Amino acid sequence: MKKINSLVLMYRSMAGNTRRYSIAILLLGFGSILAYAPPLLIRATVDSIIGNESLSIHPIVGSIFGLFDLSILRENLWIPGLMLIGSAFLQGTMVFGSGYLAASTSEKSSRNLKDQLFAHINNLPASYHSSAEKGDLLQRCTSDVDTVRKFLALQLVQVGNAFFLVITSLVVTFTVHPGLAVIALPIIPFSIISSILFFGKIQSSFKRSDEAEAALTTLVQEHLTGIRVVRAFGREAHEYQKFGERNHYYRQVTMDLIRWFSAFWASSDIMSLTQVVVVIGVGTLWTVQGTITLGTLLLFISSVWMILWPVRMMGRVLVDMGKAFVAIQRIQGILEVEEEDMQLSGLERDIQGSIRFERVSFSYADGQEILKEISWEVPAGTTVGILGPTGSGKSTMVSLISGLYTPSSGAIFIDGIHIKEYKKECLRQQVAMVLQEPFLFGRSIQQNIGLPLGPDYSQIEIVEAARDANIHQSIIEFERGYETMVGERGVTLSGGQKQRVAIARALVTKAPIMVFDDSLSALDTETDRKVQEAIRKNAQGRTVFLISHRLSTLSKADHILVLQEGRLIQQGSFNELIAEHGMFRRLWKLQTAKE
Repeated sequence: MKKINSLVLMYRSMAGNTRRYSIAILLLGFGSILAYAPPLLIRATVDSIIGNESLSIHPIVGSIFGLFDLSILRENLWIPGLMLIGSAFLQGTMVFGSGYLAASTSEKSSRNLKDQLFAHINNLPASYHSSAEKGDLLQRCTSDVDTVRKFLALQLVQVGNAFFLVITSLVVTFTVHPGLAVIALPIIPFSIISSILFFGKIQSSFKRSDEAEAALTTLVQEHLTGIRVVRAFGREAHEYQKFGERNHYYRQVTMDLIRWFSAFWASSDIMSLTQVVVVIGVGTLWTVQGTITLGTLLLFISSVWMILWPVRMMGRVLVDMGKAFVAIQRIQGILEVEEEDMQLSGLERDIQGSIRFERVSFSYADGQEILKEISWEVPAGTTVGILGPTGSGKSTMVSLISGLYTPSSGAIFIDGIHIKEYKKECLRQQVAMVLQEPFLFGRSIQQNIGLPLGPDYSQIEIVEAARDANIHQSIIEFERGYETMVGERGVTLSGGQKQRVAIARALVTKAPIMVFDDSLSALDTETDRKVQEAIRKNAQGRTVFLISHRLSTLSKADHILVLQEGRLIQQGSFNELIAEHGMFRRLWKLQTAKE
């Protein structure tokens, strides 16, 4: 598992946009510097235009006012007013430009991160998807990415803003009056220290809240997927209780966060307002005593408020940084999972379909052994029946053929070539699978059947496959025919219709290896017979695997494999297995006797 540093991952998401972020920070920085123009203009106006102080005490603004005769400025106070408006307009333009650049680039960064996540998830091994919670994955790909986006859009540039504003404040206030500056600025180190301590304390609370929200999302996603089962068994009250428990826990951990926030902001407000009161009190006393001018007092009051804002914002930046770091760590949890090795440089060739298993064993990551030294061989064009009780490893065994899982030991050969030598994409394009639980996308029936062929499929191919799967007549009876939307997970179709659409999707590929994993179980006897005939017709020259509990379905198979508890206990033709004592003969007698 590869490790990715949080900051590195966040930087990668900004790929191609770092220059725009830098410009956004610089614009906000220049805007922060310009924020001192109004207080300086007001100070000079109050002291030297309305008052009688010399312009020499205002070195920056004095040089601007020096362009005018003071008598003209005293008679036309609209000129300083116009300068105030101009400086405010210029500052607002820079702040707008900064906000626009930061927002647009954060959206691009969010898109980069989502693209990266989606591509990575698509390439993760089947073993990961079999254990991952879909609701949690959804939370990480949406809510957590959005948390990172908001941080990049709103808070990252505020770091530059705070830096420029604090530096400007220090320069201006110490230049104007060092003594009052010492009184006005102690809030800065106290606020920064308290923000850092708060950031460290709150990090674990963010993680608990985020994980609780993910658990709640998982429950809701699972409930909505299985709502018909819940209603069918009258379990609404039980599910509501489960939701209430998780929702209550989410509320508890979130309320802990809110209490920390309340304490932090309240203490920050107390420190900030105390600082303002001290500056106003001392400044007023010194103004009355003539130590400083009235304009200087107004400048320092404005400066204190301008300093307090970025300092308090640094607390918010650290808080949101905590959220963003928790979110980026959860995103890391996905990106650090090793992608499946697709062997991009592997062998690409047309497969004939001969398959050989040599002492193949398979175990999941938890150590549970599913297959135990399985050995068998069939030539190309063979129809193979697979029989065994639930949990005997039938589905796992056929999944190994397409490389969805890798054997723990032993070897698999296709056309005499080790399966590891094949490029997996090439291999899977030539192995068509109808899964035990058919999955249909929320698209049209035509798009679902044509999925393996890509966008360039032919309508004739779709209809031919639908006819073979005995679903064509049902489709044309729908109001929109092949353009009928099947709904999420194929919910608008019956179980048998979903299975037949999935079978048509496999048949349309004309793959040399076809796997039907108990895919005829939801069909009535007549439909089952017709579909089997279509499969046999399409099986000519192809290797077909039929997993079924109906021995009548397996009766026409060329070779039958019987599994029990992960071991291959019988194999041979139908007649051979009927002739020998064993599970197959026993099940055949039970089923024929029942019939």
